[in-house]
Amino acid sequence: MGDEGLGYNFPCSLLSSSNRGRSTITSLSIAGCGLHSLDRVGCLISLCVVHLHRMRVTGEQLICFLSTCPSLQDLQLSYCNDMVCLKIPHSLSRLKLLLVRNCNSLQTIGCDAPQLKSFGYDGLPTTQICLGDSSPLVREMRMSGMDDEPTGMLCYATTKLPSVAPNISSLVLSSCFEIATPMKKLNKFRRLKYLEIQLHTPRRCPDFDFYSLVSILNACPVLATFILRSAD
Repeated sequence: MGDEGLGYNFPCSLLSSSNRGRSTITSLSIAGCGLHSLDRVGCLISLCVVHLHRMRVTGEQLICFLSTCPSLQDLQLSYCNDMVCLKIPHSLSRLKLLLVRNCNSLQTIGCDAPQLKSFGYDGLPTTQICLGDSSPLVREMRMSGMDDEPTGMLCYATTKLPSVAPNISSLVLSSCFEIATPMKKLNKFRRLKYLEIQLHTPRRCPDFDFYSLVSILNACPVLATFILRSAD
């Protein structure tokens, strides 16, 4: 689709306009428009992958659309700035991957999908994340701060994630620059085996104490692999 400024609304009813309202589409990627005719979408029984980029869609509109996708396994959202609240329902029982990137108006992300295995988030750490029924099942997480913003993503992730996703085994953290060092005593990542920390433009955080990363390592009693990347 074209540029988001064109004001085009994609007629979602087209997705189920054949085969007696039951679509055979398995993957959908749309960019730069809105969603239209949501009330006329049939059951998208075969749709497994949905990628939305720079879409004019609210959280309520998105969930209305996703309610027609019982087989959805992969949901990726980027730069969808009309969403304030994202709530993934328990009915998306096959969803395994949720990636939310730079949806700058988001205040809360909730997910109750019972089979979610991988979660990724790029943005400010002010967004409240609650994985609900998904929490015990998530094994892989990637958290990244926004470019050119003093996000403190490293501090946020190491203090909040042990309770948000207590059973993760793989964690990748990325930050352009940090405004504070991690706490000396952290809650345990009791099942974390792989940890990768990416600190970009470290010259922009001269007060960051790299030795404080030891406190993160101490919070990972079964850690097998640790990778630290630092680049301007």
